[in-house]
Amino acid sequence: MKVCALAVGGLDPSGGAGVIADARAFEIAGAFPCAIAATLTVQSTLRLVASLPVSPETVRAQLDEIAAHQNVMAVKIGALGSAENVGLLADFLSKLRLLPIVIDPVFLPTHGEGRLLAADGVAQVREQLVPRATLVTANASEAEELTGRRVRSLSEAREAARALVALGAYAALVKGGHLEERDAVDCLAIGDDCIDLRESRLDIGDVHGTGCTLAALITGRLAVVRFAEENDAARRHSALQEAVQWGRSMHRAMLQEAVRIGKGASVMPAPRPPRK
Repeated sequence: MKVCALAVGGLDPSGGAGVIADARAFEIAGAFPCAIAATLTVQSTLRLVASLPVSPETVRAQLDEIAAHQNVMAVKIGALGSAENVGLLADFLSKLRLLPIVIDPVFLPTHGEGRLLAADGVAQVREQLVPRATLVTANASEAEELTGRRVRSLSEAREAARALVALGAYAALVKGGHLEERDAVDCLAIGDDCIDLRESRLDIGDVHGTGCTLAALITGRLAVVRFAEENDAARRHSALQEAVQWGRSMHRAMLQEAVRIGKGASVMPAPRPPRK
């Protein structure tokens, strides 16, 4: 039976971010995509105009139906819209303790107005979702909101990643795209380890949906390698690190293929198949 990966997040009509981008990334990883819309957006690749949370009752009904009948082997959580949706996701995830759960804490758009999660939901993400996460993927500003720490330098990113693990996450990836560093350095904290993952920066301009896509690539990989079935702590540690490395490698390849589809930022298509 083919494995599924489930995305719960925002519906971006442009297709560049949110659950549409997640589905594309899951397929690249080899997992069949399932997606639940927790918030609807008025959005393009240029900007976010508005975010309209889906009712908790509808989100819960979607979750229950998919969980009951699909072969879900990993879950990725993105924009949830409201504090009520954060609470119901926390309750739902408490029943999925064996599955890998990747939390991409999307709060604010890069361009545009409004929030993708109401301000009163941030503390709930910190207190209820982060402790259930196999991996938290956060950019500098998201890490600041979750930890209350300044995140501008590489050393501050390392401390933020460790702080997210101290909040209960199995691992945390603080992404270095906005750090004051010559290279792009992501900091991966797993247990007592903190690993710097360094790449040269790409000169490609604004690209829409980069955070969604990276988190979804890692989630899809965790589903395909059946991370949930790994019982040995050292092997789980190694499998998660491999999934992060694979996701970052594929993500970089997709960034290099970014294309313009309108007036706003570029988007990340699936990589082109190799020539025969």
